[in-house]
Amino acid sequence: ITCVDEFGATVYQPGFRTGHAMRRTLAEGNPLGCSGVFIERSLILEHRFDESPELVGSEDWHCWIRIAVEHEPALCPGGGALVVEHSSRTLSSDSWQDAEKRFAFLSADLLANPTTFGYLGPHLGLFHGTQAHYVAVKAAGQAAFYTSAVRFGRAIWHYPGLLFTRRTLHLFRLWLGCTLRAVGIARNVATT
Repeated sequence: ITCVDEFGATVYQPGFRTGHAMRRTLAEGNPLGCSGVFIERSLILEHRFDESPELVGSEDWHCWIRIAVEHEPALCPGGGALVVEHSSRTLSSDSWQDAEKRFAFLSADLLANPTTFGYLGPHLGLFHGTQAHYVAVKAAGQAAFYTSAVRFGRAIWHYPGLLFTRRTLHLFRLWLGCTLRAVGIARNVATT
């Protein structure tokens, strides 16, 4: 999948690293957009999307993990699907609080099943760390600096390797922007 903005600039393109099993890839997040997945009808009928309201925005990730426990996904060559990011997409419009609740539901549901727990087990730190990291980025984008910093700390505690990712660089840019805006506002208040 490749996500672009309204002007056609690439916003997000998940990478599949050679040498990483699909189990690790799915623990790290959901790089499988619904538009780019081909699945046998019998499998999707057996493992339907969970349409719980608490899962909206991650129901596909939840589904792919449940399927992968029994049937390891394979990557097909090619460019995949193209998705245009816009403000009314579910993941663009949710709050960091909603994302955190969604991940709590997703994790509790998946890890309550011994088979799914066993599948994700070798990468539980990455699984939890990635979710906390996502919430940290979401909170920073919504000017919740303290929340963002706490969730980032939690992410690194779960999986220290997240410190050295493009997502962390993006998070640092968001923090810098928040800081510069706060300094600018403070200066404007002080001069008026």
